[in-house]
Amino acid sequence: MRADELVLRPSVSPLVMLYPLLLVSLFGAFSLPPVLRVLCLAWFAFIVAVTAGHALTPPRLSPRGIRFAARMVVGFRYHSIVPWDGVGRIWTDGPSIRVRLRDPDAAAGGDARLRARMRYHRARYGADLLLPMPAGEQGRLAVADAVARFGGGRLRLERAHVDPVPGSFDVVIGDNRAFLFLLLIGLPLAVPWTFVMGAIEGGESPLLPLAVAVALTAVAVPAGVRIAGPLYAPHIIGPRGLRLRVVRPFAYDLEVPWARVERIWHSRYHGRPAVLVHLDDPDAVAGGDPRLRSRMRRNRARSGADLIIPTAGSNMDESYLALAVAHRSGGTRRLEHVA
Repeated sequence: MRADELVLRPSVSPLVMLYPLLLVSLFGAFSLPPVLRVLCLAWFAFIVAVTAGHALTPPRLSPRGIRFAARMVVGFRYHSIVPWDGVGRIWTDGPSIRVRLRDPDAAAGGDARLRARMRYHRARYGADLLLPMPAGEQGRLAVADAVARFGGGRLRLERAHVDPVPGSFDVVIGDNRAFLFLLLIGLPLAVPWTFVMGAIEGGESPLLPLAVAVALTAVAVPAGVRIAGPLYAPHIIGPRGLRLRVVRPFAYDLEVPWARVERIWHSRYHGRPAVLVHLDDPDAVAGGDPRLRSRMRRNRARSGADLIIPTAGSNMDESYLALAVAHRSGGTRRLEHVA
């Protein structure tokens, strides 16, 4: 490593957490039918290759800009560099460094996959690039020093939930626990389906294990869909209003202008923190969608609010959300506190 660059290498790759599951699938693959065995081994090889890509081509901060591998599995080499004058904002949030670019399409160039990934990151995290954060306070200080030094003093490494919320950026309310919950739901489902495969290979009747596997899957899939929603369409507080996923599992179906928000407050719903929204005319906001109207009426009957935005897994406290609402609404709305 050269002295004039900083390598962003996390202490432990997040993919290492998947290794116990991968090892179980690797050993279990030899008892599966040939087609499933090949698929299982291919999945294992892919995860190992991605982990190797993280290790061999970590992102780097240098005087030229941010250098990263757009495709870590192909050739294990760097493909992209974003100059510092193309960076609009850079901040830390948990174990990652998030970068918002001035022109992400120009940074992606002709790489359609990189452009699509940046757009997904912008919708999901409010940032175009997600970089690993070196471990500990010393790692954060090293990144802050590199950003200030290489950026010519124009940029500063901000800290999410600490620094004021810039008015031009969206606040993305996701759920950081969603992926873990999906693993906890998905792993037990492998057990009954393994018994089904074993019964088929052993020449026994698979009806009983198949019935159990189908019943458990029928229970787990709706729960998994509900948990996975924040991964694909997290709630957003933006300058134009609220962008929410209310009925559809993986897509936005409601945009609420600030002018329609009559009251917004932070409280607890079913024992968990949430932002509750009362609209001036719920039927007009729902438009012609009967499912939205029905959901809003149920919410109002249960909580007095038309819309409920859970915040339990977002790591955003009430003071940060209050600041976000004030900035995004241009000072026209204030987040109240209701015990």
